[in-house]
Amino acid sequence: MIRSRIATLFVFAVVVLSGCSSADDPATSTTEPLPAPDFATGVDWLNVASAPSIARLEGKVTVVYFWTTSCLSCRDVIDDVERLENEFPESVVPIGIHTGRFDAESDAFVIEQFLTRRGLDHAIANDEDYRIWQEWEITNWPTTLVIDQTGMVTAKHSGDDAYEALEPVVESLVDDPSAPTNPENVVFTNQPEPPPPTVLSFPEAVLADPAGGRLFIADTNHHRIVVADLDTNDVLEVIGNGDEGFADGDADQASFSEPRGMALSDDGSTLYVADSGNHLIREVNLTSRRVATVAGTGERGRPQEGEPLDSPLNYPWDLEVIDQDLYVSVAGANQIWLVDLAEAELKEAAGTGQAGVTDGPANNVRLAQPSGLAPFPDDGLVIADAGSSSLRLLGESEVSALIGPVTDLFDFGEADGPAATARFQ
Repeated sequence: MIRSRIATLFVFAVVVLSGCSSADDPATSTTEPLPAPDFATGVDWLNVASAPSIARLEGKVTVVYFWTTSCLSCRDVIDDVERLENEFPESVVPIGIHTGRFDAESDAFVIEQFLTRRGLDHAIANDEDYRIWQEWEITNWPTTLVIDQTGMVTAKHSGDDAYEALEPVVESLVDDPSAPTNPENVVFTNQPEPPPPTVLSFPEAVLADPAGGRLFIADTNHHRIVVADLDTNDVLEVIGNGDEGFADGDADQASFSEPRGMALSDDGSTLYVADSGNHLIREVNLTSRRVATVAGTGERGRPQEGEPLDSPLNYPWDLEVIDQDLYVSVAGANQIWLVDLAEAELKEAAGTGQAGVTDGPANNVRLAQPSGLAPFPDDGLVIADAGSSSLRLLGESEVSALIGPVTDLFDFGEADGPAATARFQ
C-alpha cells in the first residue's frame, strides 16, 4: 500500500499526508540553495523521447511539480506552472512528476487521458514506485520546486497559489545577467496527436429524468450540457455554446467551465449545474431556456454563510435537491453546503474544511474531497467521499459511515463483504 511507500519520507518536516495539502496553508521555502537530485532511473516518461536530466537542463530555469490526478489543488498548480512557462517561454522548462496516491492512478493510460484532456505536452514522469518522490524528499501534493540555471534548488512551495509564491523567484533568476543561458529546447517533447472530434468529450455526470423522458449529460470537456431523449438517445438540445468561459443568458449563448454534477427541481422545470471550473452553481430554466448563476463569485475560496452570490466556492462537484434545499458537494473545501432555495441563503451542512475521515456531529466531522451525492430514505444524504474511499451518510445533524471503514485516508482497496469492511478506491 502507498502508506508503506511514504513512511520514510519525513525528512524536511513531519507532515500528515491527506491527499492534497491545504489550500489555506501553503508554505514556501527559499533557504540556502541545494543541488537538485537527478531524476531516478527506471521511471517511465510521457511526452518525451528520452528522460530529462539535471545536466541537460543547465542554463534553464526548471520548474518541477509533484502531482496526482485525484488532487484538485494539483490542477491549479499545473495552470500556475504553465503560466510561468508562458511568461518566460525562452527560459522556463516545466517538468511534472506524477506520483499516484491510488494504485489506479499510476496506470499510464489514466495519466495519458488526463494529459490529453488538459492539452499538456511537457515532460511528465510516471513515478509509480515513488522513486523520484523519495529522492527529492517530497511529503505532500502538490509540491513545486524551482531549479536555477546551475542545477540548484532555490525555492520549494507546498500547496496551491504556486504562481504568486514562485513568480518573483523565477523572474529574479531569468533576469540574473551572471546566470548561464541555454537557447536550445533542452527537453524535446513529443507533440501528441489531437484526439479525433467526438460528440462527447470526457463526460463526467449524467442525470436521468424518467418523468420527462430526458437524459442530461454533463459534456465536461466540451463545457456544455447535452439533453437527450431517454428512450431513443436522440439529442434534444444543447445548453451552452461549447466555449469555456462564464456567461449567463440564453442557453445557446451561455458558457460553462467543466460542468459536472446536476440536479433537477421537483417539477422538472429547472436544472441545477455544478459549474466546477468556474466555482459556481448555475441554474437552467428549461422552459425559457435561460441560464443564471445561483451561487458563487467565480473565485476559488472557502465558502461563507449568507448571500449565495457573495460567497466563493471551491470546486463544486455534485448537487442534490431535497425539498427546498440544494445540497452541494464542495470537493475542494472538503465540505457539504446547501443553498436554501426558498430563502436564497447559503448554509454549511457538514465538514470542518479539514481533509480527514471522522464521524460525529455534522459541523465537526472531516470529509475528504466529497464528489457525489444521492438521496437516502428518511431525508438522509449519501456522500461519495472520494478522498476517504468510502460512502458516508449525512442525517439530520450527524455524519456516519455507510460503506467502508472510517479509519484514515490511505485505507482503500477493492474488497466485497460487510459494509464496515468493504473497500473502495
